Amino acid sequence: MKSFKIFLKKREIFFDRKFHRNILEVLQNNQIPIGYQCQLGFCGLCKVYLKKGDISYFYRPIALLKSKEILTCICRPVNNIVIEIC
Repeated sequence: MKSFKIFLKKREIFFDRKFHRNILEVLQNNQIPIGYQCQLGFCGLCKVYLKKGDISYFYRPIALLKSKEILTCICRPVNNIVIEIC
């Protein structure tokens, strides 16, 4: 399994596919405040801006997203990423 770095402002956290389901889980485990509710890609509360890097979705998001917005509850990084909380 691969692990990737998630850069957020001046913080660097690690996503390990062996231990983490999605980006939201990693943010919560590192005490980074982020809203969430449904955890199914419907509500859009967990969205962040993807500034650099790539992610893969488990399935297509239902919530309306602008360019570069991603839903952390239903995706994981495929390489190192840089994000910004909306």
